[in-house]
Amino acid sequence: MQDKEGQTAAPPVGEGAEGPTQEAPPGEQETRLEEQSEGGATGEAESPAPERPAVPEEEAAGAYRERIASLEREVADYVRHLQRLQADFENFRKRVRREQEELRERVTEDLLRRLLPVVDNLERAVAAAEQDGASLENLQAGVTMVYRQLAEFLLKEGASPLVARGETFDPTKHHAVATVESEEHAENTVVDELQKGYLFHGRLLRPALVRVAKRPAAEKVIPLRPEEGECDG
Repeated sequence: MQDKEGQTAAPPVGEGAEGPTQEAPPGEQETRLEEQSEGGATGEAESPAPERPAVPEEEAAGAYRERIASLEREVADYVRHLQRLQADFENFRKRVRREQEELRERVTEDLLRRLLPVVDNLERAVAAAEQDGASLENLQAGVTMVYRQLAEFLLKEGASPLVARGETFDPTKHHAVATVESEEHAENTVVDELQKGYLFHGRLLRPALVRVAKRPAAEKVIPLRPEEGECDG
């Protein structure tokens, strides 16, 4: 369309070359916008994510078998190690037991070797007593010599006699076999020693068998009963 001056005028808004463009109703426009937005969202959601490269099943099974074999080898190594430790410990116990027995035998051997001279002197005393014309004094002298030698041996080994006579009764060192009434000794005083006790390096080796004093029982005074039939004057 040309105006009066011959210029072409722009078509009014909403009109095209083919004629006026009809505008869609508001409800239809909203529906189209929703379809476009849903289509865009659906397209984004349906886009496939990048897939990881699949591991072949044979390859995975081989890896598991290799791991199991490795663990079985470790278990076998631990078992062999424990078996060696058990064998070493058993050998150690046997060696310690054998060494203890050998030590005990050596100590006993040394003790017996030092006791032999005492036995020799005792044999000489007995042989001297069996000779003709042997006197009691000679026999007593021989036995006394053997006793002194044995007492010195015990002292060297750490065994000392326990003094009990005249001491207060001590149940940790004395074993009372009887009680004796005595006015000369205080109560619970050891008045007699039946068997000597010994200490070994300060520890009790054997208690002494003793008799212990106790107070005499009080005499009961029985009152005299008057004779029957007796009367005064």
